[in-house]
Amino acid sequence: MNQLANGRPNAAMPADGRRLAQFVMEQNRGGQGDVKSFIEIWDVITGKSLGKHDTAMGLQKLAFSPEGKWFAACHQSLLRIYDGAGKEKHNIRLRRGQYTHLEFSADSRALYLAEYPGKIHQWDPVTGNRTASHATPTDSVVRQFVFPPNGKVLALGSSGNTIDLWEVASGKLFSPTGLPAGQIDELSFSPKGELFVASQGSMLAWWNPRASVKLRALKLEAGNSRESLVP
Repeated sequence: MNQLANGRPNAAMPADGRRLAQFVMEQNRGGQGDVKSFIEIWDVITGKSLGKHDTAMGLQKLAFSPEGKWFAACHQSLLRIYDGAGKEKHNIRLRRGQYTHLEFSADSRALYLAEYPGKIHQWDPVTGNRTASHATPTDSVVRQFVFPPNGKVLALGSSGNTIDLWEVASGKLFSPTGLPAGQIDELSFSPKGELFVASQGSMLAWWNPRASVKLRALKLEAGNSRESLVP
């Protein structure tokens, strides 16, 4: 099991936890010659390799479907979909870009691929066809997809110091907007129950903490001190 803990990135595991797919790049002995790149599948219980599958190029993201029937890998311009045994089923050329997250839906019927900035693509792993593309309402980098029972897929992303949550298909944003982008220096409640926030850049704001709504804001001139302010 030492090879599994050897600091290699880009690994994915199905929900049952029995297998692990890992992307590996290895240089030939002596540091000379070509670099080998492959996906290796492991039996996590026994620590034995179940097989290696050459990729011929580096891969950025890996994802196993929850029940382990599929796994997928993507590059800056390539999406590959494999069956659970490692046989390649689809080799799909992508528009060259930065792909930040790859994840199967809870029922394994769809594969979601996030492109930065501004796009989420949905694929059918059986046919290899793209079934939908959705614009994102913010410049967030997608970190995770959420699959609630109602079928409306959510995306969780981050941008700077801000975390965003939205509905993928409609773009409906659930997280509050207008949050401070700089480090927060001061937090306190006023006698009326408003939340006072002072952040870097001399930005001040008063919020309704129950509704996550900004009530008013103020930007101080450079050099003004916030220490004497009372919300």
